[in-house]
Amino acid sequence: MELRHLRYAIVVAEELHFSRAAARLNISQPPLSQQIKQIEDELGVELFRRTKRSVKLTPTGEVFIAEARSLLRQFDRVAKVTVEASRGEVGTLLVGTVTTIDNAFYRVLVDLLHRFAQRYPKVHLGLRTLSVTQQIQDLKDSRLDIGFVTLPVDDSALVVQHVYSEPLVAALPEKHPLAAQRRISARALAEEPYIAFPRRMNPGYVDRVIRFFQREGCSLNIVHEGDSLLMSLALVSAGVGVSLFPISLFDVPRKGIVTRKLKPSPPVMGMGVAYRRDTPSAVVEAFLSIVNAHKPNSRKQSRNLCET
Repeated sequence: MELRHLRYAIVVAEELHFSRAAARLNISQPPLSQQIKQIEDELGVELFRRTKRSVKLTPTGEVFIAEARSLLRQFDRVAKVTVEASRGEVGTLLVGTVTTIDNAFYRVLVDLLHRFAQRYPKVHLGLRTLSVTQQIQDLKDSRLDIGFVTLPVDDSALVVQHVYSEPLVAALPEKHPLAAQRRISARALAEEPYIAFPRRMNPGYVDRVIRFFQREGCSLNIVHEGDSLLMSLALVSAGVGVSLFPISLFDVPRKGIVTRKLKPSPPVMGMGVAYRRDTPSAVVEAFLSIVNAHKPNSRKQSRNLCET
C-alpha cells in the first residue's frame, strides 16, 4: 500500500461516488476501483459497500479513512518541516557573545538577533556570554553555532567575518592629572597604572593593544585586570588605574570617569562573527544571510565626548 492509495480512498469517501472521485483525481474510474479493491484485498476488509445506486463507507472504512487522514497530515507535516529545515527556517541556533553591556557592539548584536527572529520565528535562539577564548573552543566543539568575538581571532578551524568597528578612547578617573589634557600621548598613558583584560580571555585584542604601545616605544604598566567591561569600568571609576574602551560605552555618562583621545590614535576595536569552517548548517547560513545584509549606521560621536 502506498500513500497515493490512501489519498484515493479519502477522495472516494468524500465523494461517495467513484466517477466523481476519479474526475477529482484526474484518473479514469476503472483504475480507481481497482486500487480501492487492492487495498481491501490487502487488508482483508471491506471499506466501501457498493450497490448500483450508491457507495457507502462501512464502519471499518470510517476508521480507516480517519487514520488515513491523520497519517497524511503527519506526512505533509514531515515534508513541510523537512523543507523548512533545508532553508534554515527551523532548528536551534546557539550564539555566543563577549558582552551584554549597553554599547554599540551589543546594540548591533541585538539588532541582528531581532532581524533573524522576525524572519525565522521557528528557530530557537540560545545566547551565552563567554570570553573569546571560550567561544573559540565551544565553536570547535560544536557547543556554539555562532560567536560574536572581539577581533582579531586567528584559528584555522573557524571563519571570522568582520561586522563592526569603533574607535578606542582613554578612560581616566575624573580627577586624574591627565584629564586636564585634551589629547593624551601614548607614552604618558603607558606610565599610569593600567587596567587590562586577562589575556587568556581575549588574547588577540590584548596583544593588539600591547603592540600599539610598543610601536610608540613604551610598555604598558599593567597592574590590575578586569574580566569584563563593567569590572574594568568600576576599577577606573574607583581611581585605581586607566584603560582603553570602545567609545560607545560612554554614550551614557559613567560616574567618576572622563574620556580623552590618544595621540596617535589607538587601534579600533572590531567585532566579528565566527563560525566553524566545515559546512555550515542551514540555520547558520540563514543567520549569516542576515549578517551580510546588515549595514550598521555610521557611528555618530558626540563632538565634545573626549574633550570635556
